[in-house]
Amino acid sequence: ADDSGKGGLGDGDAMVVRLSPPQLSQALPSKLSAPKGWEGEQREVVQGSEAWEQCEQQGDLTCSGLTSLGTTRFEKPYPSKASMKFTLLAYDTEDNAKVGMKELVTAEHEDAGDKLKPRTVKAGADDTDAFDETYHSTAILRVGTVVAFLPGKHLPQADHLRTFAKLQVDRVKIASAGKNPDA
Repeated sequence: ADDSGKGGLGDGDAMVVRLSPPQLSQALPSKLSAPKGWEGEQREVVQGSEAWEQCEQQGDLTCSGLTSLGTTRFEKPYPSKASMKFTLLAYDTEDNAKVGMKELVTAEHEDAGDKLKPRTVKAGADDTDAFDETYHSTAILRVGTVVAFLPGKHLPQADHLRTFAKLQVDRVKIASAGKNPDA
């Protein structure tokens, strides 16, 4: 693990990245941040019991300690089938985020089965797991108390997963410092 993900807001612990629901919304990639040739969708963020209910419906996510959840998506226009979904899970503690990431990684690896091909993706997160599987490329990253789940489909270039993972990690760090990542 690297420590480039440290910094940001905390309850007396300035070393751990934490995001409030408005910061989580800003941390999600915006339409403005979509790379050339990609289109971004509207960001959606839920918090409290609504976040917990949505988390429970997803099945593979650990919801204990979840404070807010946000999603958005980038797609390449037709006829491409390429897409990247961004899901951010904000937890109340770093330990809950670590457990959340661990259980999500386990579930995703089980779903991929023997088609899973591990990858190295350097994006500056505290923890990273990335892999390819048939038409999918997935990165699961943790920055402090935030877990980012990035499942991509039909990505046209091998480097797109790293590019999107770095974009997401950078946006989490910027938002946690109280700044707007689109500024």
